[in-house]
Amino acid sequence: METCSSPDVTRDVDARTTVRVAVKEIIASVKQIEGGADAVPDDIQLFSDGLGEPSPLDMDSLDALDLALALKERFDPDGERFEAFLNGEVDLQELGTVNKITDFVLSLQLESDFRPVGADRPATNAAIQAIQTH
Repeated sequence: METCSSPDVTRDVDARTTVRVAVKEIIASVKQIEGGADAVPDDIQLFSDGLGEPSPLDMDSLDALDLALALKERFDPDGERFEAFLNGEVDLQELGTVNKITDFVLSLQLESDFRPVGADRPATNAAIQAIQTH
């Protein structure tokens, strides 16, 4: 059985971790959460829909807009990859959790700079560099 090479797996895990932490930092900033990013769980619903249990963070549509603007500013300030958040094509409230938002952010970055398996992934590397410079 063939396995992935360790550097590729490590780079992907590092990119996911870096983006996930940045998403949590943005949410903590938007909601002014005591405890910062560490107080934002990965898998809870961020937004209350009025039908189920309320979200512990109680984010609303204005928080979703603030989050979308901050994600664009952090990951793609001069590009158009995050326009889907701002023009309503993608509803952050439907993504709903830190992990799902992280996956979506990574998918946007990888789609824009797709490289074959084993090739360098500049979008992922650019995301890590953008986060580290903030």
